[in-house]
Amino acid sequence: RPEQDDEFRIAVSGSRRHTLLLSPNDITYIDSEGSGKRCVIHMLSGETYNDNTALGIYEERLRSRRFYRIHKTCLVHLKYVQDIFPWSGSDFALRVRGSSAELPIGRDRLKGLRACLHI
Repeated sequence: RPEQDDEFRIAVSGSRRHTLLLSPNDITYIDSEGSGKRCVIHMLSGETYNDNTALGIYEERLRSRRFYRIHKTCLVHLKYVQDIFPWSGSDFALRVRGSSAELPIGRDRLKGLRACLHI
């Protein structure tokens, strides 16, 4: 299976009909606008890439690569989760390495996230 290959890449439509091939190991998180389309891919380097692929498609492609959907609008690479903290009210959020963004964790996703991180 290609998912098991270390050369596995995610294709992202770039500008002027270019296709960029990104390594999942370099992606810290992917978030989307509320509709789930028009994703922004955040890289460990700080670079970001816009893409029209639905977040659910990225979730399916990256499931075997230690990515977890923490919210309806966000998919994170578990390898880069830096901290989980109380956010607003009884909710929680997290930060990934290389970013100061506070990423909300859906209430229905927290237990699964803790299980994935063994905490």
